[in-house]
Amino acid sequence: MAGLGRRTHYRKHLTDAVLHDLPEPQKDEKIARVVASRGGNQFDVCVANDPTVYLAILPTKFHKLVWVKRGDYVLVQVGGAATDEEESRNEEGKQSKSDNNLEDGGIRHMITHILYKDQVKHLQSKGLWPEDDPEFSKGAGAQDGDDDEKVEDD
Repeated sequence: MAGLGRRTHYRKHLTDAVLHDLPEPQKDEKIARVVASRGGNQFDVCVANDPTVYLAILPTKFHKLVWVKRGDYVLVQVGGAATDEEESRNEEGKQSKSDNNLEDGGIRHMITHILYKDQVKHLQSKGLWPEDDPEFSKGAGAQDGDDDEKVEDD
């Protein structure tokens, strides 16, 4: 099977990068929490400090390699932000088909990194974690489903 070794090499290094890199949000990226899975690598995400639920996609390079479940934290690249030029064009009444799709609630975010416990701790230590949002103040504890408080019966 020609090419099988190349695919294995690529997947191995991509998996290593997902698990061991310490990503930090760039200027066009935000920290989000996965609210629900819609199937087909589409997810509903809630961005920090914003109560709106957005639709995000997982790129094809992650298909069948990493899994995202409800409650996981991710870095999403924000798309669909209108520039001044696009806003002026929309005001003039020259909206294109793609502009209409963005207004209808289409896919506006792309998942760039899945944040695991160590990566969340790294972001918290750097001061990049949104502490003022109650959904995100729990941090990595909510991601793994581990409750710090255990109820003991007397």
